[in-house]
Amino acid sequence: MREEIQFWKNWSKEDRFPFWIGLQLVIVGLFCTCFFKWQSTGNLIPWNVVSELKQAQISNESFSFFLFDIPIPTTTYVTESYFAAGYFQIHDMVYWLYGILLIAGLSFLLASITELSLMWYLGGVTIYTIFAISLNLDHLLILGDVHPMLFTLIVLLSVLPLSYIFRSIFKTNTLVRVVSFLLIHVVLVFTVASLAQTALPLKTLIVNSTSLPLIAFLVSCVLLAPEIIRGIVYLLTDGRKGEGTGALLHFCVVSGLYILNLVYLYIQYFSVSSLPFFVHIPAILIYAFSVVIGLWGWKKREQHYGNFFPFHTTGAYLYLSVIILSLAFLSISYGSGNSSYTELAEKVIFITYIGFGLAIIGYVISNFNPLLKKQLDVHKVYYLPARLEYSMAILIGVALTLVFGARGYTHTYNQTWAGYYNNKAYLESMKDDLMMAERYYNTSMAYDPKNHFGSYGLSSLGIDHEHYGTALMLLKDALHRSPSPQAFANMGILEWTKNQKLRALYQLQKGINTFENSSELNTNYAYYAKRMNMADSALFYLNHALDHTYEPNVPLSNIYAHAATTPNFSAELPTEKSEKTDFMVKGNQFAALLNQNIPTADALDTLAFEDFDLSSYELFYVCNYLLNKKEGVSDDELKFVEQLELANLGTEDFTFLLYAKAAVLYAKGDVKHAMQHFQHLSETSPNTQNRHDFYYGLRLMEQGFFDKAADAFHTAFVKGHPDALYYLGLAYSESGQKELAKKTWTQIQEIYPENAPIQLMNRLYTEEQPKADDQEYLTFYLHYNNQNLSDKEFENLCGLFQDGSMLTYAWLDRAEYLLKTEKLEQAALVINELNVSEELKGHFTALQLDLEIKTGNYSEEGFNQLDIAKAYWANKSLEQRYLAGYYEHTGEKALAKVAYENAILNSPYDESLYLNYTKLLLEEEGQTTRAYEVILTGVETLDTDELQKQYAFVSLKMGYDGFAEHTKSMLSDRLNDQAFSEFLEEYNQIAL
Repeated sequence: MREEIQFWKNWSKEDRFPFWIGLQLVIVGLFCTCFFKWQSTGNLIPWNVVSELKQAQISNESFSFFLFDIPIPTTTYVTESYFAAGYFQIHDMVYWLYGILLIAGLSFLLASITELSLMWYLGGVTIYTIFAISLNLDHLLILGDVHPMLFTLIVLLSVLPLSYIFRSIFKTNTLVRVVSFLLIHVVLVFTVASLAQTALPLKTLIVNSTSLPLIAFLVSCVLLAPEIIRGIVYLLTDGRKGEGTGALLHFCVVSGLYILNLVYLYIQYFSVSSLPFFVHIPAILIYAFSVVIGLWGWKKREQHYGNFFPFHTTGAYLYLSVIILSLAFLSISYGSGNSSYTELAEKVIFITYIGFGLAIIGYVISNFNPLLKKQLDVHKVYYLPARLEYSMAILIGVALTLVFGARGYTHTYNQTWAGYYNNKAYLESMKDDLMMAERYYNTSMAYDPKNHFGSYGLSSLGIDHEHYGTALMLLKDALHRSPSPQAFANMGILEWTKNQKLRALYQLQKGINTFENSSELNTNYAYYAKRMNMADSALFYLNHALDHTYEPNVPLSNIYAHAATTPNFSAELPTEKSEKTDFMVKGNQFAALLNQNIPTADALDTLAFEDFDLSSYELFYVCNYLLNKKEGVSDDELKFVEQLELANLGTEDFTFLLYAKAAVLYAKGDVKHAMQHFQHLSETSPNTQNRHDFYYGLRLMEQGFFDKAADAFHTAFVKGHPDALYYLGLAYSESGQKELAKKTWTQIQEIYPENAPIQLMNRLYTEEQPKADDQEYLTFYLHYNNQNLSDKEFENLCGLFQDGSMLTYAWLDRAEYLLKTEKLEQAALVINELNVSEELKGHFTALQLDLEIKTGNYSEEGFNQLDIAKAYWANKSLEQRYLAGYYEHTGEKALAKVAYENAILNSPYDESLYLNYTKLLLEEEGQTTRAYEVILTGVETLDTDELQKQYAFVSLKMGYDGFAEHTKSMLSDRLNDQAFSEFLEEYNQIAL
């Protein structure tokens, strides 16, 4: 039994080795063909990720405004992506596989025909000659301007004489013949690759070479079609003994199911009638089974062709050559997704297999019915018929095949040309000759209308040329015969581009119904559903996409973007990560966490601070990281931004980097340089970049410069910032500009009629005295009218309070106002008489230490309570200011100088810091130069009269008499007579 199956074991090594190699090529060809069939056409079309950078408004920090913490809307960035299908991309492996199978098949074929009789030999040589001419080698310009057909002649003179030598002169073993022809073809291929003067010569050669493999495939179908029934007979009768009808019944059932499977494929293809789903075996698998068992069937049939040539080794190698060439055709057809060729192949398979299958079933039943009933080994006498000759059964099979194939004969013929022109069109697109590609695609569509390859290829060209209507129609044609998720995706994109939004969702939904687990279609549906405010649907489809993807970055990134841009998003965020989480995911996750009010410090853990080689999207995310990092910004991170700034100087990203640098400097406490950057950006930014003005205004408010902040917010509002108007109203109110405040708050209330703080602010400018039953408004009224109320009036209004804590808060607010206006004795009196609850202890402590700063009366108790106070100070420089004064008071001048340096950095607009620090430096020997630098910085920053006076004095001490005289002259114009007289007296004393 083993010897019968492995019949080649008895051959010589020279005959056995190439046969074994051929079998391996058949196995590889079958496996690759089935794999290409399984991967489907859609896998040949790459998915391109299209990303869109969007601004998202979140509030991860707040601005302390009287009784309220007003959230500051922060502009963060999220990237939302969708999938667009690109051009067909055929892997080079497909071409390599085809080339190997083609060369091997030709070598086996030529080696075989050298053993045939003269008539068959000449027939084989003629076929090879026609094939060589059909390659159109003259188009490759291999020998330049020499006669174009010369290289074709060289090919024929290289192969045909050698075949004649092997047949008539030097008869040798199969191994030598196969290797010789193999080497000749390899040399010819390398010559073409090296000398051809056109683009992609080898792929051009492959496209032109499919005619012979196609013919070999047609021959193989006729050759193999009877083998399935023979295999069924062998399986059912091998080794069976005893009486009964089991074998006959089993044969009828199994062969009937086989024919029913083929008929189902036939009806499904030709759409003669609609059938319910039937578990069936694909045509290509049936072909693969017949290839495997066909080798032994071909050996068994030696009695039919033995008069012409023996099976060993001529017949065996002829069989291998036909099968290898057939698999070359099938592998490139399925590997390239050429739907015209694949449909042609499957149609030929099930038509021939139905025709020959029915004929051979009749052959078996008519000849071996008695033997089947006796369950004898029918396979042993399979080719010894009692009634119907095998050759007659084959003729009947041919007739039945023609009958079943008559319905689509013309279409089948046209598909051969359509498949060829599809390959030509793809080749031209690879050469970037889109005009020729379009021409060949149109020719393909003329031969085989609505074929998927041609329809999709033409639609891709239409999209590139913005012919969206034509592209949409072609995609519908592509879906008609071979649905793919890529076609559905592009249809959705095109419908959306044409503003047919509901139809876009409809097309994507149809695609999801067909390809339920397509992550790309689910992602696209969610992308467009989000834009139609279908938030719940968007999240559902994104989660479905995430559950059915091998690479979760895009759906995961979109889920985070959805969470970052959806108000009050409360769903649980996914935590799974891919092997390499990209910047889009990290950036969107960061924004999503901020939108969920996750503390910034925790949210920052999601962003990695990595290398300098960043894409534009990654650049935004890194800057976003720094913009939202309010504490702990390192020198390395500042250096990183500066390097990015230099690298992007003059690019569209430069202003964003400068903006990030300003935010980082502010976070580090370098308020002076940060404010300079914000001011520069505010003055130079175009109307689209209103965030610069907005952030500049926020920082000015934090520093207490409400007039300047109002100007910045007004500019931001004019440029279109959506939240600037609200802060403009606050700035007007805090700066005491009543008319402008009243006008602004009226405008704001029209926009936000239900907002409680806005309603209270409006009442300040429309009502008179508050009443006892309106405690909240009373608090507002006292705060914004402190400067207009005498102590007695304030005390009378406080008598209206019914809530003790609100009364205490009002007096704390009064004390804060008195401190700001330098009414220190009244402030001290209010603070000392206050008895505060534990709830307001921090606020009270902050006022106590503020009073110590103003009066210079520092205490050990105040120093010990500094940690409590700094938590309530809006201006972070007050801590350093207190330390400077305290250390100066205790005589620790070195520590005092450090504290002054930090305080000036944090609060560059406080003139008292420059004056006090300069005074401290002048008291130390050898510090005059540093004192001059400090007071010069103060003058350049603020330019107040007091600073100018001090600058004149220090200039005199430094010996800069010219600077001092210039300053004296300027002050004579700015000061009144008395003030200038007092200045001049001190000036002259220093000068003397």
